[in-house]
Order: sequence, then C-alpha cells, then structure tokens
Amino acid sequence: MTKFEIGKKYYSTSIGDADFDFIWIVTGRTDKTVELRQVIGSYQPKLQDAKKFRISIYEDVEKCSPLGKYSMSPTLRANHEEVA
Repeated sequence: MTKFEIGKKYYSTSIGDADFDFIWIVTGRTDKTVELRQVIGSYQPKLQDAKKFRISIYEDVEKCSPLGKYSMSPTLRANHEEVA
C-alpha cells in the first residue's frame, strides 16, 4: 500500500485549471490521520498552519480531502508525490 510519509510534499491538480497545483507537506501522521501544511506561492513559498485530516484508502493508496468534500474538491493521494 502507498502511504503518506512525514516530510514529503504531495500535490493535487485543480479540476478547473489543469495548470494549477495544490501542494501540501506532511508534518505528522497516525494510522488514521495525516497532518498537513499547505504551501502557498512558488517564488517565496509560505506555509499555512498544520491541520489534521482523516485518511481513507482507495485502490491500495491513502488519500484525504484537505479542502473539504464537495463535487470538485481536490483529493490528495499518497502516490502523487511532488518531484523537485
């Protein structure tokens, strides 16, 4: 199973704009939750405060919904690790 790992960055693409990515850093985790900080901006990135989210599993990959659950909300998946 692919799991979120502490210290790694993960991305999710916006449904409305394929050129826009949401980026989060995993700052902590338990078996059922993941603690994330969203990265804002690319030139001088800032980090938002850490928040915890419930982990679910789909097709053997951990996932969560850091911006809420609604029809077009981004879903963060553990197999979408950001490559520098």
